[in-house]
Amino acid sequence: MLYQAEIKDFRYDYVTGIFAMSNCLKVLLQFSFTGTFGPLLKMIQTMAGQLLVFMVVWIVIIILFGLFAQIVFYEVVPFT
Repeated sequence: MLYQAEIKDFRYDYVTGIFAMSNCLKVLLQFSFTGTFGPLLKMIQTMAGQLLVFMVVWIVIIILFGLFAQIVFYEVVPFT
């Protein structure tokens, strides 16, 4: 089945990928209802959101630093 994944325009690899992802999400949802893993998953969700904000700010700062360096160290052609 894995070797014949593209037969007759039906992609079995996409179907198995969607099935595996839905199973992982189902397991995470079931873990969130338990007393042990529920708070842990909530902490991970909060940390993921804060990490996303940090990465966006960090990338903006890196881009601005590069633009500033490009403006400061620009070579001016001398007038002749």
